Amino acid sequence: MNDADNAAGSTCSLRLNRFLAHWFPDYPFLLRQSLRGCRSILDVGCGGALSPLRAVPRLPGQWRTGVDGFLPSLEESRAASIHDEYIRADLRSFVAEPGNREGYDCVLALDVIEHFPKRESTAFVTALEAIARLRVILFTPNGFLPQEPRDGNEYQRHLCGWTAPELVRRGYRVYGCGGPKPLRGEFAVPVLRPRIFGAAVARALQPLVFYFPTEAFALFAVKDT
Repeated sequence: MNDADNAAGSTCSLRLNRFLAHWFPDYPFLLRQSLRGCRSILDVGCGGALSPLRAVPRLPGQWRTGVDGFLPSLEESRAASIHDEYIRADLRSFVAEPGNREGYDCVLALDVIEHFPKRESTAFVTALEAIARLRVILFTPNGFLPQEPRDGNEYQRHLCGWTAPELVRRGYRVYGCGGPKPLRGEFAVPVLRPRIFGAAVARALQPLVFYFPTEAFALFAVKDT
């Protein structure tokens, strides 16, 4: 395959991705759209190399700070160059520290708020809202989803759940992600087998839950501060 063929293939792939994002809006699409205009990003609970932020093109002059309490995840993320700066800290203590409450246009907490008991999770969200100058973005399962730790990371245990009406009452715009709720289980693994088929079914049904988040597996919530 020559360079012209490679270029043509890349163009077709880009067009296909744009088509799918338009008609099958999903998590990465929402994240890219919601980060527009944000030059400084605080990613609280940034996780490892599989962070959704990795798929979001970095805007010129944009600065990304990743915070996590699990050192192996920070090292993975640093090796993948997802952020510009890394901080190892307890997430609740970090966001509660007055000195950390300024300088960020957008604050992300992606798959984070479900890992605390509900009262602590609510206080955590309030602290995130106090930090962000422009926007807070949350991603969390729809309701309580039992989940145990994996790879020795105790922080992965789920301790509470959030619903779309709760987030709407806090002023968030909420969208459904991951397809219908019954189609995924722990760690968002498709329940239909083979898993590639289950993932395809969930993706195909994603438009049905995008504007009906109460029926979705996960919730993408955005609040302008």
